[in-house]
Amino acid sequence: MGTHTTRITLTLSRRQAMLAGVLTGTVILLFRSWLEADMARHMLVEFPLLLVAGLATAKALPERTVARIMRSNQMGLAGFTFVSLIAAYWMIPVALDQALSSGPAAGAKYASFLAAGMLLPVSFQAAPLAMQAFFVGNWVSKYTATALRELSHRHAVEHRRGVGRGRGRHRRSLVRVCGAGVSRYESKHVMCSI
Repeated sequence: MGTHTTRITLTLSRRQAMLAGVLTGTVILLFRSWLEADMARHMLVEFPLLLVAGLATAKALPERTVARIMRSNQMGLAGFTFVSLIAAYWMIPVALDQALSSGPAAGAKYASFLAAGMLLPVSFQAAPLAMQAFFVGNWVSKYTATALRELSHRHAVEHRRGVGRGRGRHRRSLVRVCGAGVSRYESKHVMCSI
């Protein structure tokens, strides 16, 4: 019993692929503030959309450019490594915050994800099936684990801030009560500590 592998290829014309890339990019730009307002949407929606825009744009690359990339991307290793590094870098909260507050950092985020998306189809084409499976399994597990960890960390920080605001309100209320108690009972030397 032999093994038979079949590769699934996306059959889009260059024009269709470029149109898909432009439409995806337009959606990202139109909904940018909404996508970037929440860390979950930023990581789990905008990042994959940027990869899809790059992936669609890759189909529209000239053959000479694809051949040049293929020569430097033996077995898809360079492309897979680049995609992994880009995703890992932009998962760092400081880098993500920088992309929100700085135009050049935002441009770098967009350009790097588009480049990563453009390398994906070329890397999958060059890589053997075992390497493809390793990349997909490794990337998906690391990406989702990192995203969930950062999201849960961010949620915990926001929860602590909310709790801190509640504690602050509670303390101010106690100070008012104690202050009123002190003014009412000055003669008895009532002390209040928080």
